[in-house]
Amino acid sequence: MASTLITKLKPTLPYLIPVLIVSPSLIWIALDRSVWMWDQAVYGKAAVELFSTFRYSSNHWLPRMLNVLNVQAPGVSWLGQIFVPVGYLLGSIDVGLLLSILITQVLTLVLMYHTIRELSPQNELVPLMGCLAMGSTSLFVALSHQYLAEPLQLLAVTWFVLIMSFAPKWSRAVTLSQLLAAIPVAMLAKASSPLYCVGPGLVAL
Repeated sequence: MASTLITKLKPTLPYLIPVLIVSPSLIWIALDRSVWMWDQAVYGKAAVELFSTFRYSSNHWLPRMLNVLNVQAPGVSWLGQIFVPVGYLLGSIDVGLLLSILITQVLTLVLMYHTIRELSPQNELVPLMGCLAMGSTSLFVALSHQYLAEPLQLLAVTWFVLIMSFAPKWSRAVTLSQLLAAIPVAMLAKASSPLYCVGPGLVAL
């Protein structure tokens, strides 16, 4: 009976495990009442401004998108604006914005799971332990309830590592299309992303 259950759950493991790893941070987010400062406040304010512009003055939304942040890369705020109405529904815009961070981390762990599985002898235990190791690090957990750009940058870097891992079996067209999709995500996350993405990108090519 147990083996039957495991067999049924096996296709969902790449998605179920990341969700389970990240889910405890929901409690932290729900209990945290601290005021955002510095970069968190800047990113959060930009996300709310983008949503408000789209709602009340949609013809100015695209120019606002291009100029919402003067110095920082706008990726986290671009993504966050989608979660502002979620925050309204939950009674806290902060919570809504932090849900975007949790979803970003789940996607990161999903990509990491597939990457490790590809590099290992298709042993489910190896990617499982890899996700547990990554998701339990103090920095990964700490950033799960901070509205910062680093989780999005980590997602972009993990995407590049995934492309590098799968490139030998992918066609050239697929590899190039994946790289072309990952590059803007990396650059929108943080300006320092090329430092971490150029290496795996060159190996993939």
